[in-house]
Amino acid sequence: LAFVSALAANRASSDMDAIDKVIVESIPQRKEGDSEDCWTHEKLDSYVMEHYAPFNPTVKRTEASLTAPDGSPLRVTKGAPQIVLRMCVDAGNADKALVDRVEAKIQEYADKGFRTLG
Repeated sequence: LAFVSALAANRASSDMDAIDKVIVESIPQRKEGDSEDCWTHEKLDSYVMEHYAPFNPTVKRTEASLTAPDGSPLRVTKGAPQIVLRMCVDAGNADKALVDRVEAKIQEYADKGFRTLG
């Protein structure tokens, strides 16, 4: 999840926001013996950012269009979990049981004073 969140960050920007900076810095550097499939900075850098839409308070999310190392297109988003969850439902990738579990977890974190990102 952190890797995909890092893909949705504007890593080329010199003024990356604080949340993106923490997410990107959480991705480890590749170590000797690591598989090519490890979710590392080197793998992160192998994705080419084609378009970046910064966080928009109206739609409550950010989005990036990338080209994966194999040449396939990839679109990632992050933002308010309710918005991302609704996108999953609309795409047919989330059922009521998943929605209920995610909404309960969002509320659990909110009750503890935490904000969540989807």
